[in-house]
Amino acid sequence: MTKKELEQILNQLEKYDLVKEFNTKEDLDMWLKDLNKKQINNFINLDINPNEAASVSKAIINDCILNSDEYFEIVKLLIELKKKNSNFNFSFSWKYNKHLYEDLKSLLRLNITEKNKGFITEIMSLLGKPLFINSMCHQEDLETIINAFNANNLSLNYLTDLAANTNSLNDPYHLANMQILAENPVAIDYLYLIMKNKHMINGKYYQSEIAALYASPSEIHAASLYSFMYNDARNFRRDLTSEKTRNLISDRWANVCGQMIPDYLEKLNFINRLPEDKVVLISYVMSNKALLKSPFYDFDIDFLQKIEDIDLLIELCTLVTDIDFIMNPYHIIDLQIIKEIKDPVTRNLLYRVATNTININSVHHLYDMAHIARYNFSEGKDKEYELISYYVLSSAGINSPNHIRDLEKIYNGEFVDLDIDKENDLSSEPKKVEVQPKFFEEESFSEKLRVESEKTIDYINELRKNPNVLCKKRSIFTRKRKK
Repeated sequence: MTKKELEQILNQLEKYDLVKEFNTKEDLDMWLKDLNKKQINNFINLDINPNEAASVSKAIINDCILNSDEYFEIVKLLIELKKKNSNFNFSFSWKYNKHLYEDLKSLLRLNITEKNKGFITEIMSLLGKPLFINSMCHQEDLETIINAFNANNLSLNYLTDLAANTNSLNDPYHLANMQILAENPVAIDYLYLIMKNKHMINGKYYQSEIAALYASPSEIHAASLYSFMYNDARNFRRDLTSEKTRNLISDRWANVCGQMIPDYLEKLNFINRLPEDKVVLISYVMSNKALLKSPFYDFDIDFLQKIEDIDLLIELCTLVTDIDFIMNPYHIIDLQIIKEIKDPVTRNLLYRVATNTININSVHHLYDMAHIARYNFSEGKDKEYELISYYVLSSAGINSPNHIRDLEKIYNGEFVDLDIDKENDLSSEPKKVEVQPKFFEEESFSEKLRVESEKTIDYINELRKNPNVLCKKRSIFTRKRKK
């Protein structure tokens, strides 16, 4: 740098009031020493209105812009953009951008409104990101972003992020994904998560998952699909579900990722067809790993779809994913009984009996379920509740030789005095007994259950009226299992 050039530079700094852009004398000194011949000539020959220079002062002394062949044009474009809208605030930390002049010309087409002006900073920041600058999709992505901006599309933050995301830029479907996000579909939050995740991008069902989410009829369907796909409920918005539902679906240790489930793609489409008020719960049940191995899986999913009361549906979803109930060979019949019960206290006792392995393994199980179904414990039958609980939940009560006789006495108001000791106190859960696997895993067992279930609808009603019928008539479920 010659003495004359230095003097000309200092005159330009004074003319455009640029000295204040340097925090210290050392900063100015370093800037001067780093200027190359091209930058010196560009800066010395800059000729603009000093009043306009104030709005783009940082750009004027930016070393990358100074080094550009289009330095004068870029500065004028920046001034024009600032005039276009007073909310155009620039924050320059740019590296060299070979596309900068063309990019800024494209930004002149931005239709800035109160609704979208907040995204200006994101777009200007994007122009300085090396991944975006060197992207093979640079021009196409910027065009997509500008069109989305002009459409007041609030997906812009996702678009600007995806346009500079390494995983997405290496995805052969990147341009198509940008177009999908630009449409602002209801599943945009979940589509974005998949589109930037390397593991998901490389997944076997990646495009099918994108298609299923894109086709989601509502945000709750999209959230349910994503949770089903990746066994992850952390991205559910709190306003999408009730507290009861959140408490159920947040515990996913017993669930698996959807990709591990047979007929995975068909199940994605099935979830999108579920009613909006049931989709979260049923899709959660569909990925329970214990239920998936059970012969009751298809029956349970079909059964749950027919439940209209959402509180009851939550309870039943909890029940059908309970490991003891899954192993319960009376599974279908118990569900049919419980479904008809309106009283929540009575239902709660039925749930406990249906998951009590001692009762399940006894010859009294169907009788006990039908007997309890005759009550409405919410009507102040506390004494009956305590006595019946002893007989149907404790080992001593279940194995009592007078089990049925005493329960009938209780029903008829002939109370049985019991000295329930600590060993049989119902405040402590009875020791669980494993259901014998051979009986459960019989190849034809599922079909037998279905046929038997159809026969038992009328039989259940008969049992409600007269539980003693069970002593005269036995089903396949009351036979003793071999040890």
